[in-house]
Amino acid sequence: MTEIFWFVAIITAFWFPVYWFVGGVFFAVMALFRMTKMRKARFSCLFTITSMVTAISASYGGIRLGEGQVKACAEPNLNFLDTLSSVIGCGVLELTIAGLIGFGALIMIGLFLMLITRAGNQSWIDSNMGLDKEEELTFDNI
Repeated sequence: MTEIFWFVAIITAFWFPVYWFVGGVFFAVMALFRMTKMRKARFSCLFTITSMVTAISASYGGIRLGEGQVKACAEPNLNFLDTLSSVIGCGVLELTIAGLIGFGALIMIGLFLMLITRAGNQSWIDSNMGLDKEEELTFDNI
């Protein structure tokens, strides 16, 4: 059980930066083209957590999917690094498929996160500190 934990942790260390960076660029471009106001800090926090969870899920799912392939081609009595290379080498197709499924799930969840983090009101920068357009900004108003 602890060996699987370390395999998942190592493969997650690969998937998380890929998901976080590529997904982050995707949603940054989406936010620019949609031109809607959204709570960026809330979205980025939720997106980071979601990237981590989907990376862990994809790693664990890929290891479980490729378990039969790994057992068929790995030799029994190998040390940890040899076993890890067998998991990656023999189960590369399953790990890649699980990674792509995880990325698709991340995009779907990210679209939902964009929907729920929309800002209904103006941001504090756009509201001009709550002043009407007729009012002039003076030191007395501040």
